[in-house]
Amino acid sequence: VSSDFAISPDGREAITCGEDDVVRRWDLRTGAQIGEPLSGHTDDIEDLAVAMDLIASVSQDRTVRVWDAETGQAVSTIRIDDEAWNVALSPDGTLLATGTRGGIVQFWNPRTGSRIGGPIDAHGGLPVSDLEFSPDGTLLASGGFDGRVQLWNVATRAPAPVPGFAHKGMVTGIAFDGDGRRLATTGYIVDTQGT
Repeated sequence: VSSDFAISPDGREAITCGEDDVVRRWDLRTGAQIGEPLSGHTDDIEDLAVAMDLIASVSQDRTVRVWDAETGQAVSTIRIDDEAWNVALSPDGTLLATGTRGGIVQFWNPRTGSRIGGPIDAHGGLPVSDLEFSPDGTLLASGGFDGRVQLWNVATRAPAPVPGFAHKGMVTGIAFDGDGRRLATTGYIVDTQGT
């Protein structure tokens, strides 16, 4: 079962991940798998991201694994203190962000695995449900179980206001348009009343 997929920046490959603990690359023209699966995770993969020459995946094993998209060789392994559910790569591939079950957003160097700055309490201790960098890489959008979408200035890690914006349930998806001027989100309401 696939839990996430992405399309390579050149539009030639689909990258998938899931419950089999590996990342697979597929040729979109022929449908054939490209090379061997990218392995190393020891539990289900929750999310993946692709940018420039990198593929990043985050797993329930509390690691982010980063691979060279051309060769499939491991670039870095990042150990996360909490269960991370989301990963995003900046469009230029120089910055990686993770979002955790505990509501923390953290920036990392994807090539070295080193932290960049301190943790950000993004959603009041509630899980981060999605992350997305703006096309120019200056903003990171985080969505949470609190129903809020928050924008973060990547350079300062300070919040940027999103006026009057909240879902009635958890945020399930975030996407910037091509020029980064608009943000689309999806949400999900859980019926707790049994109706």
